[in-house]
Amino acid sequence: MIVVKEPQIKIADGKARISSAIDIPQEAYRTWVGRVRGLKNYKGYEKIYEYSTGMFELWYEVEEQYASCLCDERADAFVLAVLYFAMVTGEDIQSEGLVSNEFIHNVNTYLIPLHCNGRNGFRPVKIISESTSERLESHGENGTGVSCGVDSFDTILTYMSSEMDQKHRLSVLTVFNVGAYDRLTDLLSCIRGEKQIQTCRERAEEWFRFECLQGEKVAEELGVKFLSVNSNLHELYQGMFLQSHSFRNCSAVLAVQKLFSHYYYASAGEPQNNIIDLMDNATDDVYLFSNETTRFYSGGMEKNRIEKMQGIIDHPIVQKYLHVCSEKKDNCAKCGKCGRTLLILEILNRLDEFRPLFGNRDEIDTRMRKRYVWMLDQKKNNQFAADIYEYVRKNHVKIPVTARVYHLTYPLRKIARKISFSGK
Repeated sequence: MIVVKEPQIKIADGKARISSAIDIPQEAYRTWVGRVRGLKNYKGYEKIYEYSTGMFELWYEVEEQYASCLCDERADAFVLAVLYFAMVTGEDIQSEGLVSNEFIHNVNTYLIPLHCNGRNGFRPVKIISESTSERLESHGENGTGVSCGVDSFDTILTYMSSEMDQKHRLSVLTVFNVGAYDRLTDLLSCIRGEKQIQTCRERAEEWFRFECLQGEKVAEELGVKFLSVNSNLHELYQGMFLQSHSFRNCSAVLAVQKLFSHYYYASAGEPQNNIIDLMDNATDDVYLFSNETTRFYSGGMEKNRIEKMQGIIDHPIVQKYLHVCSEKKDNCAKCGKCGRTLLILEILNRLDEFRPLFGNRDEIDTRMRKRYVWMLDQKKNNQFAADIYEYVRKNHVKIPVTARVYHLTYPLRKIARKISFSGK
């Protein structure tokens, strides 16, 4: 059983920190490592990470001006922070601090049964705690993250539109350091022995500071507030961010829940494509993390990526700050996320306007045929590719003949990859 101690707040050197001592059995760590290292991208995972025994001191830190927003009256943030870890390892969670009744009801009654059942192999777990239905006094702000990606800007501009009612209008942009900056490519480099894990951590901290600076600029230009939350949550998970991002980010929100009435979590998916496999991708059912004080919404679930791009593409803030790259602080024009964004801009006939944000690199044009090939190859297996292809088909967008011809070799290329892989 994982035991979460009562949260405590300390203020020093202009920072306010809320923390909780969390007792995690050594066997749980062994189970976690065993499951994670079985995944394709995490083979050799256990060679670069070492889990300490005893208490894990989990903390969230904000600027002192936000100290009054830290919530030590509830342990919600810390329970949610370890919930994904608990579901993967099969450990119940016991909280010594009060937990919000709405939150514990949602998680025990709906979220855990959705993910932990006979259909997917995860063992059911339970949160054990005293709860309360009392609503905390809130500053009444409405927040969302500012990664500057397509999903992020779609949610920001949706909730800042003139048509949005005042009760739900966006007022705070956030950046959370809960593991998003631990890049999978860096992790794989560590597993291969090309980098030290400490080098990757330093790079992650640098990236966090960079996104804070960008987030502050966007918030200032939009006339809203900005909040950053630092944390050591990455030390518990040490990777696996894609699979657990909603649990981690929403735990940071609950750490400062006295600031928010509503929090809009930008969704990359669509309602019919919710994922319930814990080892595949994080849940979009963030509304199940809601409590009496703060309500979560999945922003943009009703739109696909092209529809989002069409809605934001004319806004000056997007034309100035759009950042979709998964590898670099500037858009590299090479990675998968850059590639599909450039393809969307191409088929919307808006590519030239956004070239400066991709460094006017040669890759913008030289790789375009490959992006069309990717769309054709993956239209039955990848939702992003399927959405792009459907738009291309309906709007009679011309696909390069060379891309169509090369796509015909897809079955042969799949066979070749299988033979190459089996020979390693």
